[in-house]
Amino acid sequence: MDTWIETQKRLLNSTNMQEESMNYIKIHLCYVNANDEIDEFITTKYNSCKISESEMYKLVQTHKKPSYSFVEMSSFIAQKMDDAEFKTYTMVTSIEFPPSLFIYHNINCLLLLYKEKSASNKSTKRVRFAPMKNTRKRG
Repeated sequence: MDTWIETQKRLLNSTNMQEESMNYIKIHLCYVNANDEIDEFITTKYNSCKISESEMYKLVQTHKKPSYSFVEMSSFIAQKMDDAEFKTYTMVTSIEFPPSLFIYHNINCLLLLYKEKSASNKSTKRVRFAPMKNTRKRG
C-alpha cells in the first residue's frame, strides 16, 4: 500500500499514467437499523480484484449479523479521469474491478448493505382443544 508521500512522488514523476491492476478491493459493510440510521460501518479488504459469485455469497454470509438481512451491494469503479461508474446489485453476483489509474485504487470499492430486521408486533397464541366430553345422559 502506497503512503501519501509515495503517491505524491509518483504523481509528480508520471507524465503518462497507465492503468494498473488493483491488488485488493476495499469492502465497506454498512449496517442500517430499523429507523434507517447507520448502526455500524466497517471497512475490510479482499485480496483480489475479482470476486466470484460463490465467494461473494460467502462474503455476504460471513459478515451478516443475526438481526440483519442483506439488502444490496454496490460498486464504485473509477478507471480514468472522466470514467467513473456506480452500480447497484440486488442479487449476489460476481464482480471484477478492471485496471484503473493508481490514484483511484483507494476509492474503488464495494459496499454491502445490511438492514435490521423489523420486530414483528404480531403475536401468536397457542390454542389447545380439549377432548369432547359426552354430555348425553345414559339411562
